[in-house]
This record gives sequence, structure tokens and C-alpha cells, in this order.
Amino acid sequence: MKIEQIRGIYEEASGKLSDLTRQLCFSGIAVIWILRTESKNGIPFSRILMVPLGLFVISLLSDLLQYIYKTALYDRLNIKHWREHKNESVDVRVSRVLNCPTNIFFWGKIILTLVAYAFLVFYISSRI
Repeated sequence: MKIEQIRGIYEEASGKLSDLTRQLCFSGIAVIWILRTESKNGIPFSRILMVPLGLFVISLLSDLLQYIYKTALYDRLNIKHWREHKNESVDVRVSRVLNCPTNIFFWGKIILTLVAYAFLVFYISSRI
């Protein structure tokens, strides 16, 4: 398997994982909203649900920050290397350190979403 194939698989999987995480955050927020507005005869709403709600919101913020940072970084790199080389096909080196915040935001949003769902599932299962 070629490195470019591995990178392609990673990029496809991480893109889908980002999309899924975003959808799960919105779904978790919707569940909490339903419990907040429809809890008269079902699972009672508690302020404790603000914890997973906050985690879902922070996860979505992390998702946004990931793409803001990555977009700004590669915009700057593009401008810098274009000014230096005036040629789009030149190979340039990019430090892996520059991409660390992107990875922190990426894995952070996933971990936050998992923790929020664990909290939400535990809360609901303890009330059934």
C-alpha cells in the first residue's frame, strides 16, 4: 500500500468521523432539549444535564476551531510559499508541529462527545 493511499483512507475516515461527531452533538443537544420540554410523564429533567449539554457545545466549538485554525494555517502557508517560489508545483516542507492544534481540536471534540454521551446514557439509564 502506498503512503498516498494510507493518507487518503485517513482523510476519508477523519472527515466522516468529524461529520458523525457533529451530528451526534446536535442529536445529544436535541435529546436534552426534549427532556427539558417533555419530561412531565417520562424521564425527569435535571440541571445535571447541563454537564453533557456543555460538553456537546464545547465539542462543537472545538470542531469549529479545528477548521478555523487549519484554514488559517494553510492560507498563511500558501501565501508564504507562493511569495517565495512563485510556482504551485514546488515541493515544500511543512513542520508537523504546525498541525498539532488541528489534531488537539480533532481528538478533543471526539473525546468530549464520547464523555457527554456516557454521561447522558448513564443519566437516562439511572432514571428508567
